[in-house]
Amino acid sequence: MRFVFILFININLFATQEYKSIQISVQIETLLLNGIEELLNGNYNEALNKFKTIEQNLPNEPLGYLLSAITLQTMNEDYQTSNDSKIIESNLEKAIALSEKKLENINEEKDGIYYYALSNALSCLLKLKKGFSLDALTDGFSAFRNYSKVINKYPDFIEAYSGYSAAQYWQAKRFPLLSPFSVEKQKQIGIDGLKKVYQNSKLEKYFALHYLIWILIEEKKYNEALSLIKENQLIHPKNRLYIRAKMTIYSRTNNSDKLIDASKELLESILESKIRNPHSEISALDNIVKNDFNKKKRSDIINYGKNILQQKCQNNHSACKSKLQEIQKYINQHSKKEI
Repeated sequence: MRFVFILFININLFATQEYKSIQISVQIETLLLNGIEELLNGNYNEALNKFKTIEQNLPNEPLGYLLSAITLQTMNEDYQTSNDSKIIESNLEKAIALSEKKLENINEEKDGIYYYALSNALSCLLKLKKGFSLDALTDGFSAFRNYSKVINKYPDFIEAYSGYSAAQYWQAKRFPLLSPFSVEKQKQIGIDGLKKVYQNSKLEKYFALHYLIWILIEEKKYNEALSLIKENQLIHPKNRLYIRAKMTIYSRTNNSDKLIDASKELLESILESKIRNPHSEISALDNIVKNDFNKKKRSDIINYGKNILQQKCQNNHSACKSKLQEIQKYINQHSKKEI
C-alpha cells in the first residue's frame, strides 16, 4: 500500500477568514516555515535543528515532536532506509501524551484532537513500513476517527482535512466494505478534499500535494499528476520525492526515454546531496541500464556503474543485489564498445 506518509504535516499558518488555525508566535512561525522549506528541499539536518528548537521553546506542545518524527520518516523514504525508528517512536509517544493533556482543556480540545489524530496516523505509517499488522490498522482507524471528530466539531479547521481526505480515499480503496458511500464516490470525496486544501492554503498545499500526487498515480491519472509535479518542482527543485513520482509514472506508462531522464535527474540530485544513498543510486542506475535501448553514449553510465559497484547493499537486500548484477552485466556487455 503506497501511503504518502512522508509529509503528514497539516499546518496552515496563513488561514483566511474562511478557516481557523492553530495559534503560534511569530518566532515559532518563522522557525516552522524555515524548517519546512529545508525539509522540502531535502536538507534534513537543518530542518531537524529548527524543529528541535520548537521542542525546546514549546516543551508542552506536540508540534515540535511531530515535526521531528515527520522529518526522520521523510529522510528514510528519501534514502530508502529504516533508521532512527526508536527516536521516531519516542517522539510520537511524547506527542500522544501531550495531545491527551490538551483534551482535558476545553480551550485546547480542537488542537488536542487534531494532534492526537496526526500522531496516530504517523504511528500507523511507521508500523506499515515493517509490514501489515493489527497494531498499524488500529492506529490507522484511530487517526481516521479523530480526524472525523475534529472536522465534525470544527468544520472550518482546515488542518485536519489533508490527513482526513487521504484516509477517506485509502479506506475506500483498501477497505471498500467500510465505505459509507459507493467506492468511487468516497474516493472522489477524498481527492476533492485534498484539492480543497491544496487550493486554499498557502502552506498546507505543499503537504496535501504529496497525498494528491500518489493518489492520482494510483488512479492512473498520470497527466494530472505530472502537471502538479512539474509545477511544484519549479518551487522546490531539490525535492527527490517529486523525481521518484515521475519515475513511477514513466515506468508504469512504459516511457523508457523519460524514465532514463528522470533516473539521471535522481542520480545527479543524490550525488549533490550531503549523504550518499546506495539503494537509490543503484535503483536509479538500474532503471537507466534496463531502458537504454537507443544506443546513446554509454561511457558516463559505465564509469558511474563501476563506481556504484563498490557500494554495498544494506541488510543483505536481495532486490538490491539483483540490480547490482544487472549493472555488472551491462558494463561487461558495453565496456569494449565504448573504447
